[in-house]
Amino acid sequence: MRSFWLVASLVIFGVIGYCAPAAAQTDPSAMVDLTDPVQLDSLYGDKAGNACDAGVAAYLSGAKLDTTWDTSDSKFDSYVPHVPQPGILVLESQHLFLKQPSGYYMRFAIKCWYDTQTDKVTGYQVLSLVPLPSSMQT
Repeated sequence: MRSFWLVASLVIFGVIGYCAPAAAQTDPSAMVDLTDPVQLDSLYGDKAGNACDAGVAAYLSGAKLDTTWDTSDSKFDSYVPHVPQPGILVLESQHLFLKQPSGYYMRFAIKCWYDTQTDKVTGYQVLSLVPLPSSMQT
């Protein structure tokens, strides 16, 4: 009986704590505005950049394009300030050079669509930074 009172006293006076149920952990990504590119980039930008970098070589080789990059770091280093669909983060790179029929390389932009909810790249798009002559357009 004496040990019961000793333990009860220690608990009451805070010497021995007790395990209260843990408060529900709030997932910060659950509170993100899926239409805000700034929030999407701050939460998913690094992961999206890595995913876009990982898949771009396969995309470009599948398109049979002779390419080179002017960086060895993350190729997709900026986001587009528009969300085409909720949760889709569009990253852009201007580090891509494509070989032209003349043999010279010309700088192009490439966009990568990343779905933040499925953690997958959904597509790429290569864009000319300068207007191409009509003979080079497809």
